[in-house]
Amino acid sequence: MPQQILAKSAAVATGHPLGAAAGLEILREGGNAIDAAVGSMLALCVVIPGSVGLGGYGGSAVIRVARTGQVIAVDFDSRAPLGYREGFISGDEESTNYGARSVSVPAVVAGLDMILRDFGAKSWREVSQPAIRLAEEGFTFDSEHQRYLNRCAPKFDPASLKTLFATTSRSEGLPQTGDHWQRPGLARLLRRLADDGPSSFYDGEIAQHIVRFLRDRGGILSVDDFHAYQPQIVDPVEIVYRGLRLYTPPPPSGGITSLGIVQTVERFLQPGNSERGAANIEAWSASYFHVLAEATKLCWQERHKLLGDPDFVNIRIDQLVSEKSAERRAAAIDDRAPCFLPRAPRSSSGHTANVIAHDAEGNLISLTATQGWMYGSHLVVDGMELVLNHGISRFDFEPDHPNAPAAGKRMQHNMSPLIALQAGRPAFAYGLPGGPKIVNVTAQLVLDTIAFGATPAASISAPRLHTVGNEPVLVSQHMPPDVVAEFERLGHAVQREDDMGGPVNVLGVGPQSGQINIASGETIGAVAGF
Repeated sequence: MPQQILAKSAAVATGHPLGAAAGLEILREGGNAIDAAVGSMLALCVVIPGSVGLGGYGGSAVIRVARTGQVIAVDFDSRAPLGYREGFISGDEESTNYGARSVSVPAVVAGLDMILRDFGAKSWREVSQPAIRLAEEGFTFDSEHQRYLNRCAPKFDPASLKTLFATTSRSEGLPQTGDHWQRPGLARLLRRLADDGPSSFYDGEIAQHIVRFLRDRGGILSVDDFHAYQPQIVDPVEIVYRGLRLYTPPPPSGGITSLGIVQTVERFLQPGNSERGAANIEAWSASYFHVLAEATKLCWQERHKLLGDPDFVNIRIDQLVSEKSAERRAAAIDDRAPCFLPRAPRSSSGHTANVIAHDAEGNLISLTATQGWMYGSHLVVDGMELVLNHGISRFDFEPDHPNAPAAGKRMQHNMSPLIALQAGRPAFAYGLPGGPKIVNVTAQLVLDTIAFGATPAASISAPRLHTVGNEPVLVSQHMPPDVVAEFERLGHAVQREDDMGGPVNVLGVGPQSGQINIASGETIGAVAGF
């Protein structure tokens, strides 16, 4: 069951209890929601380095700023090395996912720094203290981390594996559940950033050391890449849905596809829309999941054909989230049979970290950051215990693809933090890890809570599906057998899936009471508040 609480003033949710505890500590010490989210993410960089870290390729955030009422987005997606040339990476799984050539500019530190400086109330030194303490004093190696490590260990550079786990309580071999794990090298790096400022990650010896490490292994990332990198404050993508305003970061983030799914499915849920057979579509019924699957396929086809870095690709965001586009997709859906698209985009695995937080002033944030897949490049910088990302793996290597790599280009990614306001006040926030499933689950959480009236915890436990345009459709264990059987009778192939993205974080705010209802889970997840 999801972890859930009701809070009066402030709350934070994320996928690990030590991350939630760090956020709560900062809130209790007078920090706002942005401080709590950044401090929580820094703690996660210590305790779940496979998912997120200071060497991660980037992330995105959407923030409601209480003092102005404005909603902004922050893009801290990475960029391909300035020295990248066509053919540098062959595009095969081995070269794009592992090793020095898969590493793009680490962007997490710069992104968190911008978010904190522009919207936080505390300093980097203050919000990094819980993370420093965790790195120095250590923490328990948990079963979830062990599961992923066992899966990833064969791909690790042996020296990197030794560097990362040199200070566990086990004298030899990989750490096991229950072992104590300290991270002194990372603690020194965090203390240096606290003393010299996070910009020192990009301007001096830290960047030089990372570049030497990669160049010795065949990489091309340069000091110039570190100097040139800048995150961006950008306008969010916005739609109105059932009287609420939904906001998510623009491409290269994934939320625009989530919004397209919501808008298309809504055409079949609108009362009195007999043309779409809406009277027969009930919440979480086989008919609903059929429409959801078909809308999802069509939106992923658009994503694959049209989206990339807006600095390199002309993207008509207004058209993609227009009512006309939603109606066009809905018209293409046969409510009695699935479509079989000629070509579905690839569906990669992934893991990531998300934090959502809300405070008494009305600041609200959903913040997501990532290594890519677990442990990114599987390289760990000596002396820092810094796991490096594999951001290059997030490009598509087909000729003339809008998401094809190029020097200085941002990679398309699936992170889809999303918030909803009602009459200008916080109403909901959503976020999760999970690779491509992030995009689809985010859409389903919006439908669950806003269209079907589910509570945050109920939306996390609701049945889900996933497709990127292909069959079989993955369905969660929560989908009842009779619904699955009817879904199959509608022509779908089905595959049961234990992992349907997550841990999922959902926050709701009572429109009259202002009470915060926050949940995280389902199998793991943590919430805290007061």
